[in-house]
Amino acid sequence: MARVSDLVLLLVAGLAIPLLMHQLGAVKFDLKNQCGYTVWPAGLPGLGGQQLDQNVTWTVDVPAGTQAGRFWARTGCSFDASGGGTCKTGDCGGQLNCTVSGAVLATLAEYTQSDQDYYDVSLVDGFNVPLSINPTKSNCTAPVHAKPT
Repeated sequence: MARVSDLVLLLVAGLAIPLLMHQLGAVKFDLKNQCGYTVWPAGLPGLGGQQLDQNVTWTVDVPAGTQAGRFWARTGCSFDASGGGTCKTGDCGGQLNCTVSGAVLATLAEYTQSDQDYYDVSLVDGFNVPLSINPTKSNCTAPVHAKPT
């Protein structure tokens, strides 16, 4: 199984989230908006949130020792200068810098670091933007998607 260090999270036609492990277990995410509209990605634990216009990237460094986390894209947001506001999907208590999980509907990218690293795309909180996960290192290959028969 590929390790989290070898993967890229990609919201296809949506938000691209490359994922790279650094030494000592720290993780770097580059979130790139590939939508034709503005999105406001957010992340936990303690990663905040940001407005991303089309083709803009937000780099997030997750501290070493972080065992698990999640990212999601918020849509239809409006925030004031102090960071208060609302989003149509994925809202996190009316704040630009999220400290709580986003409300439904929100497609999730989740990761866990342990002896083996795990990642997943989850629709447990609904669906608001497309998401896929792909490797970033040349010695890994993308997962094969089963095709219906």
